[in-house]
Amino acid sequence: MDARDALSAEALRRFAHDAVDWMVDYMTEPGGDGPILSPKLTKDVFDLFREELPNEGSEPGAVFEEFREKIVPDATHLQSPGNFAYIPNSTGVIGVVADILTATMNQNVSLVRGGPTAAAVESQVVGWLQSLLEYPESGGGVLTSGGSLANLMGLALAVHRAGAGDDLTFYFSDETHSSMDRALRFLGLPPEALRRIPTDVQFRMSPEALEQAVKDDRARGKRPAAVVATVGTIGSGAVDQLEALSAVCEWHSLWLHVDGAYGALSAAAESGAWMRPGLALADSLSIDPHKWLFVPVGTSCLLVRDVDFMRRFFTVVPEYLKVSASEGEIRQPMEHTMELSRRFRALRLWMSLKIYGARAVRAKIEDHLQWTQLLASWVEAAPDFELSAPVMTSTVCFRYVPTGVESEEALDRLNEELMERVNREPGLFVSRNRLRGRFTQRVCITHLRTTEEDIRRLWEAFQKMATTL
Repeated sequence: MDARDALSAEALRRFAHDAVDWMVDYMTEPGGDGPILSPKLTKDVFDLFREELPNEGSEPGAVFEEFREKIVPDATHLQSPGNFAYIPNSTGVIGVVADILTATMNQNVSLVRGGPTAAAVESQVVGWLQSLLEYPESGGGVLTSGGSLANLMGLALAVHRAGAGDDLTFYFSDETHSSMDRALRFLGLPPEALRRIPTDVQFRMSPEALEQAVKDDRARGKRPAAVVATVGTIGSGAVDQLEALSAVCEWHSLWLHVDGAYGALSAAAESGAWMRPGLALADSLSIDPHKWLFVPVGTSCLLVRDVDFMRRFFTVVPEYLKVSASEGEIRQPMEHTMELSRRFRALRLWMSLKIYGARAVRAKIEDHLQWTQLLASWVEAAPDFELSAPVMTSTVCFRYVPTGVESEEALDRLNEELMERVNREPGLFVSRNRLRGRFTQRVCITHLRTTEEDIRRLWEAFQKMATTL
């Protein structure tokens, strides 16, 4: 830029050191003593950022102080161990440092020549994810920016296999993630291409209902194309019966896409090992390491059983992207994805898995699954609370049902107020859902820093706030 002393090597070094010191403090201090959500109105937060584009630059140190004073206080502090809302994304210091190194190197992982080591590391990391879940070694995949993109690409492969047309049909359950609906829209498919399959009492897609729906559609001249199963639904953490659904898909030659963005990684733990045979049957499988492998947001993966089919679909090579014969021995990353410009997102996962090791990662996920069962047992034992769904992954859904309140609408209002009061407690954050139309408390445990003590503190807050209602 210009020759200002503020941008000299020494000044930039001080700026970077101050930022890293703040980062480590922010991520390693105990936490739990402040609100996770900003108490300010959203409008008031936006009012803080209405200045015009500055014509003259500022000192880096001054801008960093503005970050600390204006941005940090009203941020949502998702790194808190008391974050149980949605699906907690948490990262360790390792993943953040890896991101600094990634941004510094600024590799473009589309062609191998854009970053040979980056492309090699991504290939290795994808293999590690296959190993972690026992997905077939003959398969492969690619890292993506998020589960929504991975799901979109999985459905695009299903459409390509079936052959485009307005007569295609796709089968979702009533618990399928909304990214699937958006994916069909992006693929240009009409709303009537979607079939909602009912779920059983455990919120799992019914294989029998799926079988009947496919037969009915065929009889009406439709072309069934794909089934979307879920491992870890957003609503309740339910896991569809993959082996039974796969049998229907095999009989009718349907593509089986499994949305495992949240729950598939629970199969890495011993308590979740029962899921691995079903995951191995998926034609395509989305997973989100940024949800349960403690790396920054923007680290997802699409795995497929038939890598050659994936490559044939995504490969479009204009003249300027062609490579020499010697380079062609290694497949180009862009041949596996709809993205072209791609950051070196594999480094954060490679570095974390190298430093933590698979044993520690499996043990941490196992802790989360065990603590989930512990919380569920407390809910079941409490006379004024009830579970709203079976616990299959690390999500617990429950309701406050005090005696004397018989109206379901009144119970919904009571539970919503209870959630709001818990979220005003220091260092706690939970989210909401509706199951079978009824408002439920929803607690999800995937956070790197969460301990059993945090789970106890959360349950005590629920009990305390319930008595005030």
